Amino acid sequence: MEFKLLLVEMDSDEIVWKAKLRECDWVQHDQSKNVSKSSTSDGAKTLLTDDQLITLAGKLGKDWISIGIFNLELDRSDIDDIQKKEENVAICKFRMLKKWQDKELSNATVQNLYNCLKNVSAEVQDVLEGFPLEVAKRLKDMGRALS
Repeated sequence: MEFKLLLVEMDSDEIVWKAKLRECDWVQHDQSKNVSKSSTSDGAKTLLTDDQLITLAGKLGKDWISIGIFNLELDRSDIDDIQKKEENVAICKFRMLKKWQDKELSNATVQNLYNCLKNVSAEVQDVLEGFPLEVAKRLKDMGRALS
């Protein structure tokens, strides 16, 4: 089973990122039991995936630079570097979230990002509250719905 993931700029409908996701990308097999196992659904321990960061990036508004500096505690120089590399704002927002993730390492969890962004928009809060639900489970459910 394969899925195509697209990040589309809402105003122009331009595709700014795409990827093919295969079952082997989101399912881990326990070799001794040959049974699939999934990660914890506890947001306090669940590390964020690129897909989740892309989803969240799409919900950040025009004040994403302030969010990066004040909420995520990134340096202004980091934001400037991100803006120099990409012209597309959606990709810049994603790279900003990735920079936070790289800085936080094992603390780049759903819960920690939620805590950092708790004073941002309600839309961002809603997206973050949906993240503890495992990506693999969502994709399986989508596959069932499509078949």
